Amino acid sequence: MHDGLDSESPEFESYLRLSDEARVAEVTTRLRTFFLPLIASIPMIFVDALAIGRSVLTDPNPWLVVAVSFYHLYLAYAFTRAIATVTTGFLYVSRYRYRIDDEGIYVLSGVWLKSHQILPNNRIQHVTLTQNFIQKKLELTTLHARSAGPGIAIEHIPTHRAHHFRDQILEQLNRNGVLSADD
Repeated sequence: MHDGLDSESPEFESYLRLSDEARVAEVTTRLRTFFLPLIASIPMIFVDALAIGRSVLTDPNPWLVVAVSFYHLYLAYAFTRAIATVTTGFLYVSRYRYRIDDEGIYVLSGVWLKSHQILPNNRIQHVTLTQNFIQKKLELTTLHARSAGPGIAIEHIPTHRAHHFRDQILEQLNRNGVLSADD
């Protein structure tokens, strides 16, 4: 039985790890949420240049200096959050494990909150492979297996391995009399 599986369990070693390309894909995917706010803050650089050497107490326009102070706080927040995002992205990929066998699909994930997802083969109804732009460049794929309830996704696996797993799952579904696949 696979319930209660954690990193201390000997069975944990039978789960597959993600590749180094998966780290790049995960971190890049997480960081793209910061690009727009940082680009939007570029005009504030010019306001910042106007406020250099001014004081809130002596300047005739103290709101400019206050706005620049908030701008600096925002930049500090954004860069701190970007560093935290990169760190959690690396941790997420290093702790992410998956396994596909004749019984089903198993995924262990999580940085702060651990998750152990199980989808038995007899409940799988649909198998899909997807790629975003970053994954396509790194030759990675996300495998989605769906059931009547919630499905399961294995992210950032090598494309050739994803096709192999999809074929393995479809073969198992054929044996059980259920078949559905999309690319």
